[in-house]
Order: sequence, then C-alpha cells, then structure tokens
Amino acid sequence: MEAEKDYGIARYGARLSRAKLHMRKMELEVQLCLSRLIDDLLELSRLQSGTVAIARCKMSVNDLIYDVADRYSTIAKDNGKTLSVSMPEGEHEAYSNPDRCEQVLIALLDNAIKHSASGEVDLSVGEDDDKYTISVSNPGEIAEADIDHLFERFYKADRAHTGEGTGLGLAIAKEIMELMGERIWAESKDGRVVFSFTVAKRQGTGTNTNKV
Repeated sequence: MEAEKDYGIARYGARLSRAKLHMRKMELEVQLCLSRLIDDLLELSRLQSGTVAIARCKMSVNDLIYDVADRYSTIAKDNGKTLSVSMPEGEHEAYSNPDRCEQVLIALLDNAIKHSASGEVDLSVGEDDDKYTISVSNPGEIAEADIDHLFERFYKADRAHTGEGTGLGLAIAKEIMELMGERIWAESKDGRVVFSFTVAKRQGTGTNTNKV
C-alpha cells in the first residue's frame, strides 16, 4: 500500500511539474508577443514622426532576393508551402537601402506564408527603365473592400489569422517605402494575392536621399 501511495504521489508530482512548465511556456510566449508588439509600435511611431530619413546607396538586387529566399525556403517548407524565385538573368543593381528593402521583403514573405492556405509562394522581380518591381504572391483572394485597408495598423482581412503577428508589419513596410519615395501596393488577381514594391535603379529616383 505504501508503494502504491508513493507511486500516486510521484505521478501527481510529475503532472504538476508538466503543468507548471506549460504555464511557464505560455507566459514566455505572451511576453515575447508583447515585446514584439511594443517594438513594432515604437518603430511605426518613429517612421511616422517625420524625423526619420533613410540613407540610400547602390545595392545588389540579386543579393537581396537570394539571401532572403535562402532563409525563407526553409520557413515556407516548415509551414507546408514552397517558395519559388523568378528574376531576370544577370546582375542587377539598384539605388536604395538594402536593410530596409530586406525588412519590407521579409514582412511580405511572412504575410504570404502565414495567410496562404496551401501551395506555392512566389517571389519575383520585374524591371523597366527606371525601377525594379519586387512581388510576393500566394494563392487566395482579397475582397476589393479590404485592399485599401491592408496597410493600416492592426488591419487583418483574413479573420482566421487574427492571432498571428502584431498586425503592424504591412503598416511599417508602407511607411518605409514612402520615406524612400517608392511605391508599395496589393492586388488580387487570377486567384492569387500579390504584394509589390518598387526599387529605384539609380540615384535621383524617389524623394528621400537623406541619411538616417
């Protein structure tokens, strides 16, 4: 009887320890989410303050695309998606801020991977005489009424994913692009959701050439 009692106490202790570990894990996740939210709010506030200028310089579009794609291929796979990359042949040079362009591209890829129910996420680059257009697309559709609001803080067109992210990634991306004199937009076509932004090919394109 004593052995059975000791065994029961041990089992209860083990369950209690697992419950405490689970609660601690949940607390850490909440703290991390709050920390990310505060960081994003501060970043957005700083960008919208009118006091931020973004330095631009010559940069490699190839390095931007393939460096980010290398990292996000694994993330896409872990989420049951694939990531394909398409860009013109050869080396391509732009005039922008590589760190800020990477920040925007990551925001768009995060958004596509989270909100795509299945299938392939496409990362593509187009170009004309003055600029490159970098696009990220995923299977799905966005209602016309939602498109104009996608870059607003905390706006989520897909209500099924209200618990993911801080809801500020696209708003921050928009502020960054506008500060660099570039465009960013979303559209829904041919059964896919497409987010695109421009990157100037040379100095003199865009409205902000100051340093931060």
